[in-house]
Amino acid sequence: MTTTETLCAMIRERAAVGLKKYGVTVDRKDLTADQWLQHSIEERIDDLQYMMRLREEIAEINEYTRKLSIKVTDQGVEIQRLQATLQRKQNAGDLVFEELDDKTPEPRCNCIPHGLPCLDCDMHSRSRAALKAWKEANK
Repeated sequence: MTTTETLCAMIRERAAVGLKKYGVTVDRKDLTADQWLQHSIEERIDDLQYMMRLREEIAEINEYTRKLSIKVTDQGVEIQRLQATLQRKQNAGDLVFEELDDKTPEPRCNCIPHGLPCLDCDMHSRSRAALKAWKEANK
């Protein structure tokens, strides 16, 4: 349906509503020109009220949108801050890993003849395994 067709349908619908509500159409002859103008003025006043209300609604929506935009921007800044913090911690963790990896001896224990590692070598082995797991988890 075109805009014009929609408008014509709306006019017919309003005429039917007016006939049902008031029992007359705008083709009536019992009103003076001044009375028709008064009806029109009252309708314009109603229209102005509707427009003012819509203006208020639009202002409320715009304010809400502005506040949401600020929140989104703030969240974006917070995400960037957290990413930077995470990167610093990751970098620090990498440095700690490299330092510990360099200082933790390889688990080669020949301390006990029956093949059980000594306490120090067992601890080194577990430390290297923990470091390796951390490195894998933080790639």
